[in-house]
Parts: sequence; structure tokens; C-alpha cells
Amino acid sequence: MVTETTNNNGSSGTAKTALGIGIGALGLSVLQNGGPGNILGGRPPMPPPEPLATQRDLGYERQLTEKDSEIGQLRAEKYADAAVLAAERRLADKIEKIETGMNAFVLKQSEYNVANTAAVATTNAQVMQLMKLTGLVINGPTMLASEGAATAFKTAA
Repeated sequence: MVTETTNNNGSSGTAKTALGIGIGALGLSVLQNGGPGNILGGRPPMPPPEPLATQRDLGYERQLTEKDSEIGQLRAEKYADAAVLAAERRLADKIEKIETGMNAFVLKQSEYNVANTAAVATTNAQVMQLMKLTGLVINGPTMLASEGAATAFKTAA
């Protein structure tokens, strides 16, 4: 007759094998993932959450934005000032060139006017001399004498 004997120490070979495989898998998971945090799940560990923005951080951001806009405005003003200064310099150079040309023209014109005035005066003197010689113009005393003579001749006739 066959009698069954039981081993009452509470463990069997299959359970021991399963326990060994489970411990091996746990060890492998710890080595691969860097820690026991992801033993049962299949995804990698979550990164730590980003810190929430605080009022102080928002204030710093607002200050940085204001300073950036102020720097941009100052740069624009500096560029505009330089452009205006360059335009003023070009305009001053053009005005100076025009003034130099006008001064040269006025100087030449004044010399011409002096020469022309002298020529006109000389011509006027020559015309007056010619008129005296030809008798085209009768001067005042001669005219009175002539009128007196003409009257005398009219009354006598």
C-alpha cells in the first residue's frame, strides 16, 4: 500500500522557484530604473513638478519687461538724435555753400555796379557837353533873354 507523506514545513519547490524569480525581477528592476519607485508600473519616473510662479516672480518679470522697453526707447532716442544731428550738419553745410556762392556773386555784382555807375556818369557828362555845344538845350538865363528879345520884336512889329 502506498502511503502519502506530507511535508509540513509549509513550502514547496514551486513556491521557492517563484519566490526566487520574483526577487530576481525586483533586483533587475531596481538596477534598471535606479530605485524601487517604479517596480509595478511600466513608465519611467515622473520629473519633479516645476515650481509655481509666485507674485514675487511675476513682479520681477514685470520689472524686466519695463526695463527692456525703457532700454529700447533709449536706443531709439539715441538713434533718432544721431540721425537729426547728421541731417542738421548736412543742412548747415548746404547753407554755408549757398552763402559762399551768394557772397561771391554779390561781390562781383558790386564791382560791376561801381564800374557801371562810373560809365553812366561819364556818358551823362558827355551828353550834357554835346547838348551845350549843339544848342539843343537852352539854359535859363539865355531863355529869358531870348524871350525878352522875342517880346520886343513882337511889340515893335
